[in-house]
Amino acid sequence: MSSEKHHILFHRTLWTPTAQGRHLRNQSLLIPRIDSEVHTALHREVSVVPLPDYNILNRISREYQPYGDNITAMNGLMVVIQENLRRPRVDHIQRALGELTIHAIELQIPFIREGLVNE
Repeated sequence: MSSEKHHILFHRTLWTPTAQGRHLRNQSLLIPRIDSEVHTALHREVSVVPLPDYNILNRISREYQPYGDNITAMNGLMVVIQENLRRPRVDHIQRALGELTIHAIELQIPFIREGLVNE
């Protein structure tokens, strides 16, 4: 069985231009090693993880502390994003972008569970 590293926050060209996006994308718990076939299926189902609004991204980058296993880390990231979307000054476009980010992360969880390879 072949496996490869999967960045939960993809595409690289979207997430790495800013220090905050790069910081989040490169968290080791957000880069599980998964079965190659499952990895291909995941990318057929989830084409992109949209980048949140810059201000929200800044807060997420400061507040997010990964812990536990890969799934726990993904859930923790979604919680931090959701908490930041509840701020009173977040407008409807910022909220929609953040919700799309959460949705794209959530869609990956079954694939990660199925294809996770323990090194």
